[in-house]
Amino acid sequence: KHFADSYGENNAEQILSSLNGKGRLTLRTNTLKISRDELIKKLDSRGVKSEKTVFSPFGVDVLNSSAAALSDLFESGEVFVQDEASQIAALALAPTHGGNMLDTCACPGGKSFSSAILMENRGKIISCDLHKSKLSLIERGAEKLGIDIIDTLEADSSKLNDSINSVFPYGADKVLCDVPCSGLGVIAKKPEIRYKNEADVRRLPEIQLKILKNCASYVKHGGVLVYSTCTLNPDENENNIRKFLEEFLNFTFVFWSPCQSRIMRGIFLRPPHNSILGYCGAQKFLKNFA
Repeated sequence: KHFADSYGENNAEQILSSLNGKGRLTLRTNTLKISRDELIKKLDSRGVKSEKTVFSPFGVDVLNSSAAALSDLFESGEVFVQDEASQIAALALAPTHGGNMLDTCACPGGKSFSSAILMENRGKIISCDLHKSKLSLIERGAEKLGIDIIDTLEADSSKLNDSINSVFPYGADKVLCDVPCSGLGVIAKKPEIRYKNEADVRRLPEIQLKILKNCASYVKHGGVLVYSTCTLNPDENENNIRKFLEEFLNFTFVFWSPCQSRIMRGIFLRPPHNSILGYCGAQKFLKNFA
């Protein structure tokens, strides 16, 4: 009913059909250690069928194997598991080597890792999470991948944090708000999402908007802010973006996408109209100079 109300019955049927499919294993190549072409050759030598992701220049879809069978590649830090949609969110942020970045809701760390690799492991990334116990996931993952520019910080990203301001006294070059969401776009990989409490889902947009508004203060003038989700709920996506832009007139929406004609609703990617399994809502903003 939610999808039918938001997208119409015909689109809702197509979306649900797509989300009922089997989740595929997608790898993010760690180009600090290996190229994507080299990775595909290595997989092929093992009899593992794979193909390049359509939009991310770093992704590889594994067609006939499991993560367990490729454990040595994870241990060596040559790859980590990351959906193409999540890889695209890091590409939207476009961090540059020698620059700095704040990842405000970072755990388990995939987008921080992708960003560090895009930065060629040069610069500074602060990766925050509300739960201190989860930060070790980022620290261990970064070490395995050969990344040493990530520092972790326990922080509630819905509230102003003096420690973040002290690290970035003039604001961060890039700020990523990959907010907690209902996950309605990744049901194929996480079928338990079907049983989420509806009341909990209704509370999320207010929390997300509070995080986005707070984190806007961390962006330097001329810097970039990206808001991302993995949901199909307009209240968590378009409606939150509209409310943010109505209040924060010093931010400009940036039209960006690697998907060209496959864009739907700005730069939202919605199954089944693209080949990405899952859903990426990555909205990009530029903070204007005063």
